Amino acid sequence: MGACVREPIIAIFAASPALASVLSMVVAGDPKLRVRVFDSAVSLRAYMRIAPISVLVCDCDREDVDMPAFVMSLREDPDAAERRFSSIALSRQVSRSFKRQIDASGIDEVLVKPMSPRHLLERVHARLARRSRSPSSPRPRHRPLEWGPNVVELFPGGQPAL
Repeated sequence: MGACVREPIIAIFAASPALASVLSMVVAGDPKLRVRVFDSAVSLRAYMRIAPISVLVCDCDREDVDMPAFVMSLREDPDAAERRFSSIALSRQVSRSFKRQIDASGIDEVLVKPMSPRHLLERVHARLARRSRSPSSPRPRHRPLEWGPNVVELFPGGQPAL
């Protein structure tokens, strides 16, 4: 008998049911992935205590959750089934303070909305590929943030003088 290979679980925690529906439909189109949609931080945390997830797609535009702090708390939760998961944040805006929060939280990358759900699927596959190359290496708590190809730094030399 061979070892049981589980499909990666992709958790989607979006700001609106409509966005969650579109994203989950596209990601679930890949038969090698299982998708779970969460409408609250409580339900996501409860699920993560009984089942491991591979990638968390979280929407930083939710008004009810400070997403960087929430993701950090998930990574530090001693009762979580798996604390080593990849994370992709979605956001309408990216400021310097937001970049610092994201970097400190351990979120792996940010996609700026609006973006194609197919682009999200590509990034999920990239995260899973990176994860499978180094399954046993511990994840550093703080590391430089990877910005996707759709993020353009407005002031590469620093903030302009006013």
